[in-house]
Amino acid sequence: MAELICSDLSSPTNGDIDYGGAGSTNRRSVNTVATYTCDTRYTLTGGSTTRTCESDGVWSGSAPMCQTDCPDLPSLINGMIMYNTGSPDNRPINAGAIYTCNTGYTLTGGDTTRTCVSGGIWSGVPPTCQI
Repeated sequence: MAELICSDLSSPTNGDIDYGGAGSTNRRSVNTVATYTCDTRYTLTGGSTTRTCESDGVWSGSAPMCQTDCPDLPSLINGMIMYNTGSPDNRPINAGAIYTCNTGYTLTGGDTTRTCVSGGIWSGVPPTCQI
């Protein structure tokens, strides 16, 4: 009886798939685990981060996508920006930024909070810190 294999998965745009060293690049045996990753400045969204080749020759779960992260916001003169999620290399969709001013300064104009939205852009308008 021939060994049951799953078909190759398509790598997400701006990402890759690691099959954990199991099988060759064109053969995926039962119980092979495929792990999705994204390039720097992209985050996995939707679908499953790992998928397993099931005994019926079909992959479990569904494919995720790699979505563009937002860049860091420009510095706030006389203030600071605190991010509530992500890291210096990764500001994923729905990451938030909160603006605060140094003592003696007040936030004016713009928005005090902003959110990373689809397409890798920040919502709202940056405020300034005025004396």
